[in-house]
Amino acid sequence: RKEGSKAREDLAYRKAREEHEKEKSKQKLQKVALEDRQIRLKWSRSRMKISPSEHSIIELLSKQFGTVESVEFIGAKGNMALVTFANASSCKPCVDAYLHSEEMRASFIGNRKEREEELQRNRETTTTSNSIMQQRKESLEERKIRQAAERQALLQQMEMEDKGIAVPVQQQQNDGREEFTASKIRSQKTTADFPPRFQISGKDKEQHHLSPLQILERFERSILQGIVSPDVLQKHQFSVS
Repeated sequence: RKEGSKAREDLAYRKAREEHEKEKSKQKLQKVALEDRQIRLKWSRSRMKISPSEHSIIELLSKQFGTVESVEFIGAKGNMALVTFANASSCKPCVDAYLHSEEMRASFIGNRKEREEELQRNRETTTTSNSIMQQRKESLEERKIRQAAERQALLQQMEMEDKGIAVPVQQQQNDGREEFTASKIRSQKTTADFPPRFQISGKDKEQHHLSPLQILERFERSILQGIVSPDVLQKHQFSVS
């Protein structure tokens, strides 16, 4: 009998505790919902000629932002009021409207204030990130354009030098890196040229119509004359001139 009585007491205690927790959660939700519809209004008594009354505050805010349910004056100085709107959506336009006012300011309260501040920080972070990404994108595009212009100028310079046209001094000094790159490419190109070019003396004008390979073979026959027989030399040469 004692055990049964104790079990009933424990059950009643648990039920009472659960009801208390439910009521506490309900009150908390109601408080949050109420705070979402409230703003704290503060004004400067020195800047406002007439101190606002409950009626004047309701009339002022209702016309601009929506229905005002109640106005409660708070604080010892008499320059603050807790305003409750009928809808939570009226709070943010009110806060934004008086954000830079010198006479009156409005601010969120409770959890709404923390949430709005967090949203503002996120918006600022997103804006900053987008700005940085845009700058990087523009810098990359500008770099591609600059590199394309440098390559074009380099090709023009090499083409002018190959044709024997004098390159303007200003163009040569525009970019030291371009000049270095042109010299490097020309040196690589020169070592890869085959057969090499031989200078033609004025005494041998007929060589002007010969290809570089034919000129090389003619020099070979001239040097190896008397060392290698003409028949053997002719077998190792590709052209006959």
